[in-house]
Amino acid sequence: MDEVTGQETKAATNNKLSKWQQKFSDFFKDKSNFIVVLVIGIGILIRLYYLFLAANQPLWWDEAELMLQAKHIAFNIPNTGWFPYREPLLPIIWGLFFNLGANEFFIRFIEFLFSTAAVIFTYLLSKEIFDKKTAIIATSFLAVFYLHLFYSLRFMAEAPTLAFVTMAVYYFWIGYVKSINLRYLIISALSIAIGFLSYYAVIFIGIVITLFLVITERFKFLKVKKLWVATLAFVLLLLPYIIYSMKTLHVPLPRLYAVQTSIAQVTKVYSAWSFYLKLFPTYLQTVLLLVFLAGVLYVLINLILGFDLMLKNKNEELKKYLFLVLWIIIPIIILSYIAVNQAGHAEDRYIILIFPAVFLVASISLIKTSDYIKKLNLKLAVAFIVLAIVIVGLQQLKQADSLIKSRLTSYDTIKEAGLWIKQHSNPRDTVISNSIPQNTYYSGRATYYEYEEEKINSRNPRYFVVSIFENSGEAYFKYPEQHQSSMVPVQAYFADEEKKQVMLVIYEFRSNQS
Repeated sequence: MDEVTGQETKAATNNKLSKWQQKFSDFFKDKSNFIVVLVIGIGILIRLYYLFLAANQPLWWDEAELMLQAKHIAFNIPNTGWFPYREPLLPIIWGLFFNLGANEFFIRFIEFLFSTAAVIFTYLLSKEIFDKKTAIIATSFLAVFYLHLFYSLRFMAEAPTLAFVTMAVYYFWIGYVKSINLRYLIISALSIAIGFLSYYAVIFIGIVITLFLVITERFKFLKVKKLWVATLAFVLLLLPYIIYSMKTLHVPLPRLYAVQTSIAQVTKVYSAWSFYLKLFPTYLQTVLLLVFLAGVLYVLINLILGFDLMLKNKNEELKKYLFLVLWIIIPIIILSYIAVNQAGHAEDRYIILIFPAVFLVASISLIKTSDYIKKLNLKLAVAFIVLAIVIVGLQQLKQADSLIKSRLTSYDTIKEAGLWIKQHSNPRDTVISNSIPQNTYYSGRATYYEYEEEKINSRNPRYFVVSIFENSGEAYFKYPEQHQSSMVPVQAYFADEEKKQVMLVIYEFRSNQS
């Protein structure tokens, strides 16, 4: 009896293996699937290479903020330097992993997974919205995109942001535009909600989707009950965060409140309206920029000429173009407005969520040009696309390699100083530093930025750190010189072997010397 059962189990296992082998064989019968695997595989290998290369790179300000809060959650170290209006999800997740014994490399690997997910979902959404050829080209561009590669190596929100945005678009398209499917709509809504809890800008894709529906359906979508169920799922997921924020910070959505408050307080810099537009030559480099601009021209001309047909549901292709245009311009408009109203503050990474759409527009341009060349010579048309992808890849990888390697040791001195303080202090000691989150993270000591004597004395600090790494007022840098009787230099770091170019000095207050 046992022998018969064993034979049946073995036969069932062999049957399953045979089915998988057949599926695998059928998948690669389509040669384009091999190209898909190759493109995604190259993207993964590139990310793995830089993951190991940058495994020990020191943290800068923003990533130290998130990571110190993660350590605060896991080990209850001080969380000085944490901005409570930031989104909480990533520090919570990382903190849980720290508590389970994870190290920095493991957290970096999570970022790698988010980065890879964005590449995969860019392919999936591109294939659903357009076709496989367009998807392969767009995915090729994201696979080598320098900005995505660089920020995928940082403990920051950019890699998760792009992953959640591409997931949201993919499931919205197959769950609403293709055919209404409640499960997919809920996944899309939850992707936006979870993404919003990681970084507020993910909500922009929700605005894009809403505007797209308003323009193409003129509020008919409000009658779709399954869409309301998905919206309810979105609200329910955010509700605990809203309630917690109301109790602790007295505002429902802290980040949006912080942005609004900042806008009301700082000087407007109107020249910042073009900040992101001026970065496009850097983002795309020469070849991809020209291809993208040609695509923009083609898409806009078609939209303008056929807008009435799109509104009458007589041209589905134009709806796709409209979605891409909204995906690109809405985040740029919102973030440019914020930049203008926040004293011109903006960073290249803030609009990373638009680039799947940017690469799709560029892909459309390449394919339309290739279709024209195909009339003359098929092989020449294929060679044209391959050559364009290779040139773009080389330009992007060159830029990525230079940027990543130039930042590998950029904050080593801050890291070393923090670790030195940890070894030469007690957990209850406090530190005055102009690198607040980094020092808190590495030293595990409460860290503050002060330069007025009364406030410094109220902190009763053990160490005072002066460095060239952060912008600080003149009073801060002069404080040690003006108080030589009460503090003494105990550690210094230099940029040169001759020890003439000082980068950082740690002073110890005599009153707290051990």
